[in-house]
Amino acid sequence: MNQENNKVTDATIITACGMLGGGGLGAGIGSLIFPGPGTVIGYLMGVGIGVIASQKFNDR
Repeated sequence: MNQENNKVTDATIITACGMLGGGGLGAGIGSLIFPGPGTVIGYLMGVGIGVIASQKFNDR
């Protein structure tokens, strides 16, 4: 494996972790504030924020 493949794999792992972590946290907060629809909205917002944060981290 070359260095470029390792970089892509690392970025994919970081992005996936950001999505999972953001989604879980968002769903938990959404459930506390507004059970039902808040869970879905919080999950989607958490996934989006997790992806954006991960991409910013990967661009460093």
